[in-house]
Amino acid sequence: MTTNSVWELSPTFTQLYYGTKKFVFDNVQYLRVNYTFPDEFFADIRRCYNNLDDYVLTLIILLAIGWTVIRSVLTTRVFKPIAAYYKLPKDESEKLPESAWKCLFYTLSWMYVARIILLKPECQYFFRPSLVWKDYSMSATIPLDVYIIYVIQLSFYIHSVYATLFVDQWRKDSLVLIGHHIITSVMLLFSLSTRFIARLYWFPLRSLYMTSVYLHENRIQVPFTFAINCLLYILLSMNVYWFTFILNLLYKVISGQIPLEDVRDFDEEQRSDQENGKVCIENDANGEIMEGKQKQNPSRYFLRQRKDVSISRS
Repeated sequence: MTTNSVWELSPTFTQLYYGTKKFVFDNVQYLRVNYTFPDEFFADIRRCYNNLDDYVLTLIILLAIGWTVIRSVLTTRVFKPIAAYYKLPKDESEKLPESAWKCLFYTLSWMYVARIILLKPECQYFFRPSLVWKDYSMSATIPLDVYIIYVIQLSFYIHSVYATLFVDQWRKDSLVLIGHHIITSVMLLFSLSTRFIARLYWFPLRSLYMTSVYLHENRIQVPFTFAINCLLYILLSMNVYWFTFILNLLYKVISGQIPLEDVRDFDEEQRSDQENGKVCIENDANGEIMEGKQKQNPSRYFLRQRKDVSISRS
């Protein structure tokens, strides 16, 4: 770690709340008076698109396909043989490839990002988030290692949308997860084009504060500031949603109600209904989805539409 790192104090949640209220109010007032929709909206879209390198979108798509191929090879050649060698139960054998793949990717990508934001003197964004806005310009040159992060993360989230739909085990939060991946991909792409560079504490107080309140107070003009921050707050709400799963799991384990297991999973009866296609759909005037007398939730209906979940375990 560099010795010249200076730690910027984080705002309190109270400061974030009131600062965000002012940010939202002022931006809504400004957009009502000064922003012409859809003309200026599409003009900003073209401006952002033209600021991307010609080859970057093709590179991202190719790399997303590459992640899918790499995962399939690792699943077939490494993860499944490990599960077979240790004679894991069926449900754990199905979960192992997904968990091992995500653990491998996130560990390596976290190490790469940590090396940049903790050790590079010009990228001390974790210690001094305001450096993100120092000499800000849409024409600024992105450092190569930071550019690599964007391409890797964008391609991985695009791969993850496909994987959640057709590869991973379907869970109660899978639809939320798909929304998370899509929103994150959109924000990363806009961040790359505009040079707008621990989830329940660091994310709101280091990242959100800098992209909304600090930006507004210092009158730094960035395209789609309000829209991007709305997406960031949606991500924050998703983080809170997933945190409730953790609290629920801890409570049930500590109270002895259940053994240690993923509370996002459907129970065996629900999973059997979904994978065997026993859901009877009645397309009546109210659009209700029924199996006998039992009403199904949207996640169960969506899973039924996946043609064959079992072929996607690779």
